[in-house]
Amino acid sequence: MKIKHYVFAIFFFIINWCGAAAQEKSVWFYPWETDPAQLVNDNSEFIPVNKNGINYRIVRIDKFEGSIIQSIQNSNSQLDVSVSELPLVKNYKGTNIIDPVLPIGSNYQMDKTVPNSSKYFLIRLKGKIEGKQRFSITIKTDKVSYTIDNTAIVSDKTFARNLNLNVWAYFDYNFMLKGASNEMENLQALGVDVLLIPPYVLPHVSDVSKPNSLIKYLKGSEKKFKYYIIYFGGFQAKSNSFCSTDWFASYSKWIRNLTTEMNGLGIRQDQILLYPIDEPKGDNIKKLNDIINFSKSQGIKSDFFSTAENNIALSNMELVKYGQLHTGAGQLESSKISRRALSGNKTWIYETRFGRSRDQSPVNYLRLGWKATQLNASGIGLWNYCDVQNAYSSVQQNLILKGTPSWAIVPSNPGSDYSLVYRKNQSLYSSIRGEALFSALEEEFWLKLYKNKNGDNATNILMNNLISGKVSYVDMEVIKCKLVN
Repeated sequence: MKIKHYVFAIFFFIINWCGAAAQEKSVWFYPWETDPAQLVNDNSEFIPVNKNGINYRIVRIDKFEGSIIQSIQNSNSQLDVSVSELPLVKNYKGTNIIDPVLPIGSNYQMDKTVPNSSKYFLIRLKGKIEGKQRFSITIKTDKVSYTIDNTAIVSDKTFARNLNLNVWAYFDYNFMLKGASNEMENLQALGVDVLLIPPYVLPHVSDVSKPNSLIKYLKGSEKKFKYYIIYFGGFQAKSNSFCSTDWFASYSKWIRNLTTEMNGLGIRQDQILLYPIDEPKGDNIKKLNDIINFSKSQGIKSDFFSTAENNIALSNMELVKYGQLHTGAGQLESSKISRRALSGNKTWIYETRFGRSRDQSPVNYLRLGWKATQLNASGIGLWNYCDVQNAYSSVQQNLILKGTPSWAIVPSNPGSDYSLVYRKNQSLYSSIRGEALFSALEEEFWLKLYKNKNGDNATNILMNNLISGKVSYVDMEVIKCKLVN
């Protein structure tokens, strides 16, 4: 009888032990997919990270138990590790994807938008101390604890950022951003170091009183960005008096009034760029040059910024120190972009094809870093940080402003969704796509490391193949392993 009980006890223990092991199954994936079915297993021996650089992985934990994550613990203080939940949401094809990035703090309530027994997490690693770093992450829920392990090798090369990032982050007209408590912090976390000042917070060119709307708009942005760009567009550019004799007569005092107030906020003169006309064509090309020449004659010190989407506009940008060039429309010759970039003028690139945001592949954002490196550009950008005003109906907007997570609502007009972020209550949250854009800033550094090791010709071939898709981002991660090992 005792033997039977003993055998039964062993059998019961084995069954429970096997169940616990299955319950805690975790799988590591490379990061830049939003469709769980397209995730690529990461079976490499380690994750490559630059010192002071960032790399990412996705982890899936099956049969996840618990609705509250009480704490996250990282076993290795030599490596900064942060963990975010990737809840399942619907894209515009009706497919479940993982796109919103929800940072996990203490007593974090798990998202329940799409119930699922498997949970996905974004692991963000920042290199601190060079060398091989074994780490364990313990996720403690209200029911059980999970431990996931991996190894990182931190390079002896310290990441130095060389690319600026502009996403046309206007806060003045978009319901999603109004009342948000963390827009400046969110922009910085995405690596955005350029702040666009929209025309509707500027006084009329004849008004040299204190620009209170501008001051209010800039509140909280002081010393957070490298460049502050004053965009004259909107009513300024559309006014019949734009570039008229009367306009020029008022312009000098007007722009000095604005920049003096900005100086008073701690924004240096060399950080302020003037942006009179967007994507100038025809007569607007001459108007832009007239404004620049007039400004120089008046002793106005600020540099000028402009965009261009065709070769004619690009050929007439000699006076524009900061030019952001549209590389997504196929109207600009790559050789001309590269020639400008090598001339000493600041040359950034941008693309506008990011509508229907939830349907976009993160690789489309990562590719901007490869393109910038190929073209010798010093900055990247896209439209837009959060242009969703026309994507959501008024009913949907009200729901979001009352606290419904924006990721839980499918916009009524998805074609007008150009966004890197989501909102819940007063907080903005990043996306996998936003993190891919942030990672694009470091891709330039990785390609330079590759160039130092393999030479110009091999690097040019690699960049061409990355941009064309012949070499995948997964292949690039394998290359990174060879660069740090």
